[in-house]
Amino acid sequence: MNGDLFKFEPDDQSPSVVSPTGNFPQIGAGNTIEIVFGAGFGPTWENVPSDLHHAVLLLAAHFYENRNGTFDANTTFPMAVMALIERHRPMRLGQGV
Repeated sequence: MNGDLFKFEPDDQSPSVVSPTGNFPQIGAGNTIEIVFGAGFGPTWENVPSDLHHAVLLLAAHFYENRNGTFDANTTFPMAVMALIERHRPMRLGQGV
């Protein structure tokens, strides 16, 4: 990637790739652009915040206790889990989709 054509603007909620000129170059037929980025807290469990450790263990215990096989998209997570993960959920205002 040519550093003169593109710039990465990091942001906790909505990072973006921008062009200093305001225009991105045209991509010809049969050509591709590849963007590689890292996501998450780090490569190991120790990099994950302790409140998320706790939420994972609580959720695992919840699913173990309720292992009757009826989980679906409408199943709610325990309130303790939701309380622990709430601060890590991004709030997006005005960013479109």
